[in-house]
Amino acid sequence: MSLLGSLLLVAVSVICAERVYFHGPRPATWDNARLYCQACYTDLTTITLANAEVLGLNLTSDYWIGLRQNMSGSKFWSRWANGEPVLYQNWYPGHPVPKKKPEPQPTCPTPPAINNTKTEVMQCPAFAKLCECLNASGGNDEDLIFESTTMFNTTINSTVTGMMWCPTLAKLCACLNSSEDNETSITESTTVFTTVTSPTPTVLVTTSSPTSTTSNDLEPEYIEDSCVALLSFGMWQEKQCNEFLPYICYDERFYGDVNISNVNKTGGMLTWSVAGISISHYRVEINGNFTANVTNVTSYQIKDLAPGRLYRVQIIPVKCSRDLNAQNISFYTLPEEIINLRKVSVETNAIRLSWKASSGTNVSYLVNTEPGDSKQDCCPENCSITSLQPGQRYNFIVKAVVNGTIFGEPGNILACTKPSKVMNLTSSNNASDTITATWDSPDINSLQYSYNITLVNMTKEQDMYMKYERNGSKTTTLSSLIPGTKYKLNVSASVLLPDCFEEGEAASITAYTTPMPVSNLRLDSTANSITATWDHSNAHFAWFNVTISSSMSADILSPTEPTYSLNYTFTSLKAAALYTVSVVTYVNKDLNPSSAVTKSIFTKPTSPGNASAQILNNTAVFLSWEIPADSKGVKNISYSVKYVSDFWCDPGSLNLTGNNSVVIGGLKSGTKYTFNITVWAGVLESLPSTTIGFTKPEIRNVTLTMLCSSSTQLYCMNTSTMAYVLEKLENSVREKFKDNVFWNLTLRGTK
Repeated sequence: MSLLGSLLLVAVSVICAERVYFHGPRPATWDNARLYCQACYTDLTTITLANAEVLGLNLTSDYWIGLRQNMSGSKFWSRWANGEPVLYQNWYPGHPVPKKKPEPQPTCPTPPAINNTKTEVMQCPAFAKLCECLNASGGNDEDLIFESTTMFNTTINSTVTGMMWCPTLAKLCACLNSSEDNETSITESTTVFTTVTSPTPTVLVTTSSPTSTTSNDLEPEYIEDSCVALLSFGMWQEKQCNEFLPYICYDERFYGDVNISNVNKTGGMLTWSVAGISISHYRVEINGNFTANVTNVTSYQIKDLAPGRLYRVQIIPVKCSRDLNAQNISFYTLPEEIINLRKVSVETNAIRLSWKASSGTNVSYLVNTEPGDSKQDCCPENCSITSLQPGQRYNFIVKAVVNGTIFGEPGNILACTKPSKVMNLTSSNNASDTITATWDSPDINSLQYSYNITLVNMTKEQDMYMKYERNGSKTTTLSSLIPGTKYKLNVSASVLLPDCFEEGEAASITAYTTPMPVSNLRLDSTANSITATWDHSNAHFAWFNVTISSSMSADILSPTEPTYSLNYTFTSLKAAALYTVSVVTYVNKDLNPSSAVTKSIFTKPTSPGNASAQILNNTAVFLSWEIPADSKGVKNISYSVKYVSDFWCDPGSLNLTGNNSVVIGGLKSGTKYTFNITVWAGVLESLPSTTIGFTKPEIRNVTLTMLCSSSTQLYCMNTSTMAYVLEKLENSVREKFKDNVFWNLTLRGTK
């Protein structure tokens, strides 16, 4: 048995299992091929888009595959033999052949007139060989195609220069065919079509039996209950299932687990996964050497190995005399135990140990220190254990190690060191009258320690605070201190054990109380300045850091030098901007300051620049104005727009933020409006910027007719009289409307 092309071909099936493909040992029918595949592998192979190319590259003939016509359903080719759906097909053209309904064939058909340069010959079986022989002697063998003695149909291209039959031979064949009519089977027909390569129509000569039928059907036959073969060039074709063909089996590559337990100095217990059915036995090999054949169980006890050495074990399942994928594991036997462990020397932070060497390959030693569970690799058979914590009692456990993970039986010894100095001493959360001290200890048993805390005033050394903490507490708060004062903080540890009574070295840091924050911060503003004043009730301060910020204005200059007085004035500010002032108290540049005290205020607003109103239509105007000169660069300035018509007495208003123009609608046509624009800064309002604007008039004509009568002759017709009346009328209208609405008075004429 061989792998495909002596190669191990692997594909991924629809269930993502790794498959391996094998040729069967000898040709067989489809049923026998599948039985063999199921016995020694998984089944006859399936073909998918993923493995089609892999299988096609290693074909040397036609092979059975795991597909058979399903006669029990309407879909013949929908399932592989193993039950998987057929998701990929690659049939040879014309296949699979569908089952056809039988059709009666016509008897003695009338030959059609043929107008081409082809020659078609249909002979009775008895005469086929004679015609073949005679034609071959004519030198035109290359123009003939024959298939045994069965009925055939041959077509010759019109470009052939010679004739298939010489004229004389054609007559002879026609004569002989005629004479054989009575001897020919009633189901056969002999028809000779002779065509001469000339431009004239073809002359057709036919002889046939009156009761015979003609069959030219060369289509592939339908096979009932067919099986599918993979052709040598990769396409599919159905065949008779009892035909003997090579076949391709597939198997799921076996991946199992092998474990070893109860490992000791000379062996251990092997267990492994079951490799499936039909496994004859498992072969156990150690370091490439045969050890045992195991049947019926999946475990094996290994014995008589050497201590502290590496062994490689393979469990090889055997199925149908074929080795499946081996299960591998490597392990070390345990090294020898530690003996003669003793102390060589003891120091403040180190202890040297020695012991007898263990046998084995690549043996090292691991010293485990308890408490702390710290580990140190040592080689050879002595070791100096360093970085120990003073004031600690240790249990040293020494083990022989192979491969860094396999340990032998340990030996142990107890030893003590001196107490240690505290570390990570810090002062935190320092308030104006308290200091909180925290620290840590490198010793594991530090919870059993007591700590001495002293706090010395750096300006008055006789001013000292002392405190004693027990029960392992590593934090304390010292209260009732002087605000803004620098101190020296000292902490030392004492260890109390039956074997050790020592006080460690003191750790020292500088600590301080923070200064008191300022109080009663007050702000006063003008259009371009803010003055901050504050109080400070405690004399322990060095300077103040005063800053100003604003989200509305970016161009702010904060002081770069400390402030030593209790007030500060910020100048060159922007009008109508919100500013926040912060004051922080310092004692020293390297000490934390007090918490910041902040307060916010608006600078006073100034009037907007020139305003203008443009006519848009009968009911709206476009109002715009200049940003206040003192507020250039200020973001989100708040404006208030108020407008009124003196004629209609209908005031209106609106508020804007960040815009200096607006369209005001809902006005009356032909009307004059007065617009007042002011700037708001918090609760402060600037003086207004005023402008007037008109809406577009909607003109309507009103005709006024007056009748003049007088006792004076021709008085009403006098020009001066009419001018006087018109002047009086115009004054009356002007007094009523003034310029608050659009109007025009015109004299049209007199009668």
